[in-house]
Amino acid sequence: MNRFLSILNMVLPVFLGGLIYISYRSVDLSMFLWFAKLGLLEQVWEMRSFVEFNKWISNPSRFTLYCLPDGLWTYSMTSSFTYVWRENYKEGAPWILFGVSIGVLSEFAQMFNLVSGVFDIGDIFAYVSFFMIAFFVQSNFNKKL
Repeated sequence: MNRFLSILNMVLPVFLGGLIYISYRSVDLSMFLWFAKLGLLEQVWEMRSFVEFNKWISNPSRFTLYCLPDGLWTYSMTSSFTYVWRENYKEGAPWILFGVSIGVLSEFAQMFNLVSGVFDIGDIFAYVSFFMIAFFVQSNFNKKL
């Protein structure tokens, strides 16, 4: 059961981040073209209609809409690499730190117009805090495996 929870801990955040993107983000994003090519666009429109119809979930905060998916993906990547390197965190440190490092560096690259996007201190907060939470949670799961 612990192995199942450990894997769920890695997969579920990506799924939730994806749901946020599908439900709320602009339909101009490339992923909507992918859904069309996969024949999934009708299901995506149904999900978006459901979200619009249900007022309690139709107006998320700015943090939920833009920063939470980044944090969730950082969480998932950190959990995955912490699981892979569970026998030797020190040796796996570059990989365990990979997601949070890329996230924070990309935000500063946006600040200096080196990559497209908008610098957001909330994203940095999400990257760092979800990294710390993921490492703590996954390393505790690893002790029980």
